[in-house]
Amino acid sequence: VFSTVLALGFPKSYDRARMFLDAHETDWITADYGNEMTGYDFVEFLKTWIRKSGNEKWSLAEIWLAQKHKQAQMAQVFVSHIQSQTLEATMRHVPHDVPAWLDYLILRQCRSDFRP
Repeated sequence: VFSTVLALGFPKSYDRARMFLDAHETDWITADYGNEMTGYDFVEFLKTWIRKSGNEKWSLAEIWLAQKHKQAQMAQVFVSHIQSQTLEATMRHVPHDVPAWLDYLILRQCRSDFRP
């Protein structure tokens, strides 16, 4: 998962303040969780990345599966977490070489979870 995150450019190319400014929204992440990068930041980064790719209907996993990307593999581990954690904390007990099911990559981030 970390190689996926780094390949996309997170956290290096992510700027929370700029993201909220561009979206004309209040920075609730910093207000609630401080300056450390959280899962909420990764979701916002993914949404931007997916929109720029023109694939708003799909998850990152679906996009990469269609592209036959090497990171699209059958998961061997299910990762449960809370979004207020850093990605490092979320993945701390998952070996780096084991494909993991992590909702950030599987869910369709640009679509509502609650609309049928």
